[in-house]
Amino acid sequence: MPGAQVLIVEDDQLLGENLTEALAEDTDDVRWVKTGAEAISALEKTPPDICLLDYRLPDCHGINLLKEIRLRGLDAAVILMTGYAEVALAVEAMRAGAYTFLVKPLDLDELQRHAGQALASLRAHRRLAAGGPEAPATPGGLLGVSPAIRRIKALVDRVGASARTAVLLTGESGTGKELVAEALHASSPRAGGPLIKVNCSAIPETLIEAEMFGYERGAFTGAREAHRGLFEQADGGTIFLDEISELRPSLQPKLLRALEDRAVRRIGGARDLALNLRVIAATNRDLEQRVREGSFREDLYFRLRVVHIAVPPLRDRPEDILPLAAHFLARIADEVGKAVRGFAPLTERLLLEYAWPGNVRELRNAIERAVILAEDPLLGPDLFPDQAREHRWQGPPGRCQLELPLGLPLREVERRYIRFLLEEHGPNRSEASRILGVSRATLRRKLREAGC
Repeated sequence: MPGAQVLIVEDDQLLGENLTEALAEDTDDVRWVKTGAEAISALEKTPPDICLLDYRLPDCHGINLLKEIRLRGLDAAVILMTGYAEVALAVEAMRAGAYTFLVKPLDLDELQRHAGQALASLRAHRRLAAGGPEAPATPGGLLGVSPAIRRIKALVDRVGASARTAVLLTGESGTGKELVAEALHASSPRAGGPLIKVNCSAIPETLIEAEMFGYERGAFTGAREAHRGLFEQADGGTIFLDEISELRPSLQPKLLRALEDRAVRRIGGARDLALNLRVIAATNRDLEQRVREGSFREDLYFRLRVVHIAVPPLRDRPEDILPLAAHFLARIADEVGKAVRGFAPLTERLLLEYAWPGNVRELRNAIERAVILAEDPLLGPDLFPDQAREHRWQGPPGRCQLELPLGLPLREVERRYIRFLLEEHGPNRSEASRILGVSRATLRRKLREAGC
C-alpha cells in the first residue's frame, strides 16, 4: 500500500508489534497507539488512511471511538478487530461506519488483503469527491490502477510505438481486450488513421471473405459494383480481429498471406493491393488448444502472436474494481441526469467480494442498472442483481456458520441470528440468552416478535 498512512489502535503488545511489522513491509507510514486517548491525539495530528481498531481498549470501546472518528469528519477506512464473533457486533460496526470487521486471532494475509481493498475504496471516494479522474487511463481509455493493468499500459506504450507489429490479445470475455486494442491504436503513429473492428464470429460464413477482403464487379451473382473490404478500409490504420479463434479454416491461409505480404486480393481480382496497417487479434479461447486440435493453423497463430498481451480477469485485479465502478458511476449518472454520488459501505464490500464472471462489462452493466433504479445519492446493495448479492458474512470456522446476505435490515439479521442459535443449541434457551446477553424473558419476547 505505497503512500498509505496507517494507524493501529491495539493495547496488546505482541499483536501491536506483529501488525506494525507486517504492515510496514509495504506501507510508508505505520503508527501504533494503545489507548483511545492516544488514538484521538494521533488522529488530530495526522489523519490516517487506514485505522486498525481494537474493539476493547483500556479506556473506551472501539465502536465509540469509531463514532468519534466519524463525528470529526475523518474519512479513514476503519477495520474493527475483536475476539468476539458476534453477528450483532458486526452489524453495529458496519452501521457505525466500519469498512469491515475481523475476528481474532487475525490472519495477517487476510488483514493485508482487506487493508488493500479498504485503501482502494477510500482513494476512489476521494477522487470522486474531488471531481478528478476515477481511474487513470491510457489515451485509448484503458482504465485501472492495479499492477497488472499498469504493466499492460507500459507494454501498450512500448508496442504502440511500432506501427506494424502484430499483437494477440487474450483473456476472458468482458475483460477489456477491445479497450487494449483501442489504446494500442491511439498510442501508435497510426492514431490519425482508421481503426476497423471485425467480429469474426458475427459475420455470416457466406459473406465473411467478401467483407474482409472485398470483391470486384461481377465476381459473383449480385456483385454489381466493386467493394472495398475491411482490410482495405483499414489501410493507414489498424484492423482489430475480435474472436479470431472463430475464423473458419478456409480463410486462415488468406489471412496469413495478408499478414506476410502486407497485401490482399479481392474476390475476382487479378492483382494484389498493397496495404499499410497493423493487425491486432483477440480471443477468449485457448488458441494453442485449437492449434493442437487442428482447427487453427500453427503458422498463423505464431504470425499473430508476435506480441502477446494477456488481459487478466477482474477477480484477479480487485484494486481496479472500485476505481472502475466510480468511473462508470460518474459517467452514467451524468448521462441519465441523476444526482448519484457514490456507494454505501455494504455496496463497496459487495463489489469487492463478488467474482464478476462477466468482468468489466458485467460491472458496468450492474452500475448502470443500479443508477437507473436509484432513489438515493448512495447506491445500496439492494440495487444490484441477486447473483452479486449472494455473498455471506461468516464467522471463523467451527464457530459461526450463519449466512447473512448483504443489505439485510437489522430486524431480519436479529431474527435469523436467534433462529440460528436455537438450531445450534436446541431447546437450551438459557445458553441462547447467555450468548445474546439478554434475559430469558427478553429472549421469549424477541422470539414472539420474530415469529420463532
